[in-house]
Amino acid sequence: MTPEEKHILDQERKQIKAFLAAVREENNAIGKRLACILPIVASIRASQLGIDLMITELEEKLGK
Repeated sequence: MTPEEKHILDQERKQIKAFLAAVREENNAIGKRLACILPIVASIRASQLGIDLMITELEEKLGK
């Protein structure tokens, strides 16, 4: 391998590493946003389940 080829490979390696670092950073940002959303979703799901339970209880009291 010539010095010029080695230099080109080194540059490409640096570019790939920079690209991977940027992808990792974006992936981490997505993970943080998802972590913020999950408690909200869990709360909404709990509310939905509570409403479903109330509907079921009312249906049972009314004899469906």
